[in-house]
Amino acid sequence: MLIHYLGYAITPYTICPFDETELRGTQECLHQTQFNKKLASVRIIVEHAFGDVKG
Repeated sequence: MLIHYLGYAITPYTICPFDETELRGTQECLHQTQFNKKLASVRIIVEHAFGDVKG
């Protein structure tokens, strides 16, 4: 699985964050918000790793 970022195309192999419109007024809102935060933290770790590799 790949983490989807707005700069890249969506494919069957990407994981996308929940849209802000999906996070309003639903019972699952808390879980989806937590998922988005975890996904964002993983993306930051990956970006730092690429920065380390590039030097």
